Amino acid sequence: FAQQVRVFRHHFHQELCASWEKNGKPNIRKIHVLISKEDWSHDPVLYLYILVYKNFHHMYKQEMEQEALFFSFSDMCAQTIAYTLLTVRWLFRATKTTLTRNDIELLPQTSGVVSTILSHMMSLRFGAAIDSCIEKMCIMLSNIDLNGVFLNSKEDPILHFYEDFLEVYQKGERKDKGVYYTPDSVVHCMVQSIDDQLKDHFQLPLGLASTKTWNDVLSFFNAQGASSIHLPNKVQSSDFFIRILDPATGTGNFLTKVIETVRCNIKRYWTDLGWSKEQKIAEWNAYVRGEKGISQDYSGQGLLHRLFAFEVMEAPYLIAHIRLAILLYEDPDLPFLFTPEDCTNIFLINALEHPKERESNRVQSDLEQKIANVQTTIAMTVVLGNPPYLGGVSNRTDWITQQIEMYKYIHGVHFEEKKHWLNDDYVRFFRLGQLYIEYAQLGVLCYITPHSFLDNPTFRGMRKSLLHSFDDIFIVNLYGNARKVVILPNGERDENIFDIMQGVSISLCRKTTLTDRKELGRVYTHDVYGSRESKLNFLHTCRTQNISWTLVSMNVYHQGFDYYFFVPKDFRAMAQYSKGFSLRDLFLVSASGIVTARDAVVIDTDKDALQRRMQYFFDPRNKDDEVRQTLFPNKKAQKYPAGDTRGWKLSVQRQKKPSEPYHKLIQKIAYRPFDIRFLFYTPQMVDWGREDVMSHLIQEKNIGLVFKRGGIEDMTPPVFITKTLIDFRSWSRPGMQGGDSVGPLYVYDDGVAISNLNPHVMSQFKDMDERCSNEDIIDYIYALTHSKKYMRLFSEFLSFDYPRIPYPSNREEFWKFVEKGQSLRAVHLLESDVCMQLSSMLRNKDGSVAHQSQLITQCRPKGATLIKAKNQKDWNGQIWINDSQYFADIPQYVWNMYIGGYQPARKWIKSRRMTASKPGYILNEDEVIQYSRLVAVLKETHRLMTDIDTNI
Repeated sequence: FAQQVRVFRHHFHQELCASWEKNGKPNIRKIHVLISKEDWSHDPVLYLYILVYKNFHHMYKQEMEQEALFFSFSDMCAQTIAYTLLTVRWLFRATKTTLTRNDIELLPQTSGVVSTILSHMMSLRFGAAIDSCIEKMCIMLSNIDLNGVFLNSKEDPILHFYEDFLEVYQKGERKDKGVYYTPDSVVHCMVQSIDDQLKDHFQLPLGLASTKTWNDVLSFFNAQGASSIHLPNKVQSSDFFIRILDPATGTGNFLTKVIETVRCNIKRYWTDLGWSKEQKIAEWNAYVRGEKGISQDYSGQGLLHRLFAFEVMEAPYLIAHIRLAILLYEDPDLPFLFTPEDCTNIFLINALEHPKERESNRVQSDLEQKIANVQTTIAMTVVLGNPPYLGGVSNRTDWITQQIEMYKYIHGVHFEEKKHWLNDDYVRFFRLGQLYIEYAQLGVLCYITPHSFLDNPTFRGMRKSLLHSFDDIFIVNLYGNARKVVILPNGERDENIFDIMQGVSISLCRKTTLTDRKELGRVYTHDVYGSRESKLNFLHTCRTQNISWTLVSMNVYHQGFDYYFFVPKDFRAMAQYSKGFSLRDLFLVSASGIVTARDAVVIDTDKDALQRRMQYFFDPRNKDDEVRQTLFPNKKAQKYPAGDTRGWKLSVQRQKKPSEPYHKLIQKIAYRPFDIRFLFYTPQMVDWGREDVMSHLIQEKNIGLVFKRGGIEDMTPPVFITKTLIDFRSWSRPGMQGGDSVGPLYVYDDGVAISNLNPHVMSQFKDMDERCSNEDIIDYIYALTHSKKYMRLFSEFLSFDYPRIPYPSNREEFWKFVEKGQSLRAVHLLESDVCMQLSSMLRNKDGSVAHQSQLITQCRPKGATLIKAKNQKDWNGQIWINDSQYFADIPQYVWNMYIGGYQPARKWIKSRRMTASKPGYILNEDEVIQYSRLVAVLKETHRLMTDIDTNI
């Protein structure tokens, strides 16, 4: 079915482009009068495009090419037609066994211009290829086993099928936009919790269905005596208090659940009053439409007037209209049918774009003026939804960028961070929702988002801002981070409720007092681990009322640790921890590791192979397309040609051939722990070379301490050592918080080594013993941070902060640590005699020694096959790299040992193993010896760490 829809999109796009060219490529933006349908009967696809453009031209970016706009429009038509046909097939399954395109007329009317667009979309006769596609879609859906496809699903059956269809139809497109379907259980939990909050804390017995006015609500709150809240600007005291907004509505999941809840609440209320069915239907139509009812005058303030939604993508926008029309129509007790005069407040706009950013020299349409009014003057008292999770610059409008600046300050001081995860879309939507509730002065904000903002240090300004805006914040932490594998006591693996890598949480923020108060709000958390199914089952029955909450203590933020975490932390060791110095302050000069943005091209284990590759790259005899295909074969061209990025263009860089001999531009780089490779280190080939710091590590006899802020594995030393350049992930793995930083021991000025250590820290050590050198201080730090006692005592702080180092208690303790640190440093820099030991031999299946390997096809402990490995109950020290060879005598603690974010004994083999996307590796004799020595290094590391805790 998805394939057929893609064929439809292709033909529609072709016909649209051809029609545009046939008509002389008219400037669509300058067509002010829409020609009648009859006059465009010979060009129906162009007519349909102009119809949509004239109603939604505010969404069409001026800089986009016309053909790109045509493709986007063709995709919207394809998705909308697919969903519409699917909906008709399901709704009328009992009466119609065969589906035709004319059956669209059976659907209830939607609102306003959307109804016109849908009608034209299905009734216009396009070219033969397009009409044939529609007929084939109808036939496919007619032949569906409806019971098999729909009835076993707990979700909305139509939408559930449509989401599965989109996974195939769009493939990676929705991931690129950060848009994910929200399961019904999540939506149910969030909407019911909001409804409870309104009933319990806003004196609104009907919750979301309430028609109490601002005067009623302000009278209640101001009578409490806690504060004096005034009417928001441009709000009348007679206005109904409840105004609901979903700023990224998608296909309308949250809107439909809100309407269902409103209908349930109001139906129960009217039933309790003893009303007849006829009375309830009449009142319901007045309530929804905004007319005078039996018990109340809803004029101008009906449900349709108080329910708002924004959506940036055309197809979901249209589908949301269809869903709402069906939902309101299909209830037998309270049916509602749209008339041509009825209109929903679902708008096709970018919610993060301020109306002033859409202004132009032309006169705004009535629709644009209405949208601007909704965005700037409506006091939204409920904001909810599942905003996009996309990071980067995709939605970086000037207005919202300015609004999140306050998230980058603590106590008036800007973060000293070059990379801000605060630019993620979901953070921007959080700020948007916060602004809406602050404008209203009262209300509830409820989102499901990635949970990184709960305890990541970068988000501390955001957390503080939310604490000042809201009185109570309830967090249901659903975890599910795919990069942090959690196995529960019952053996079950913690799973995500979405098919994404980052964990998620639900946040409900309640505001019932003025924003400018000085005290912080309260944070309550509840953790939910388990399978996806168990989490969804929990959410289906939970609401804020029946959850066992944990109050997060905020009374520890007065000693320089102003992080305002939204998760409980154990800070009992704070007094001891805060006495030390931070590694971030130890070095006068430090920097993050190198990011090449093209590792596979500029980094290699073989220096000669890397030099040949660079000669090929810069050889003018080779054509650009050939070079792309050779060096970037797995890069799928999307926004840029294969290999290109926003700031790096292959054709441009190939013209900047280095003047120096290539071998002089190749430097060693610590790519992963104990995995030293070669880097072609030039500005034109490396995006972020950190030359101002890395230049000091090119010098011989210098070393650097590698460290990062938080996000390390439990009970793993928080530092490493290097004597070469380092990669951004030389020590921590992708997905871990932040990246690796390095502080050189010395900096060089005209070849003269100058200490790079903070003079104040140095003086503290010198006062204890003037004999201590720079190297002694580094060795002291290195041994101390490899102590399990240190890691255990300060584990909470090491999870989010740069490591802090306590000063030694006395001279004797200092020199003991220095001695062990010196040994550890030598081992990790592969300078110790221990590193020459052959601790593990490569053996053939018969036990004989192998001096080189066959193709590495696996990395399996205990047996050559899965069955043999399972049958081998005890650890036997064997790591099989193919069906007939294994490394022997590897202790289990070595196999499981972490260095930073990696398990080197595993990582070394896995990075050389054959996969579907890369060829396997054959180890030569030197590489077999290299792995054997790696095992010796890890064994010695374990011995020294044990010795530190035992004897110091």
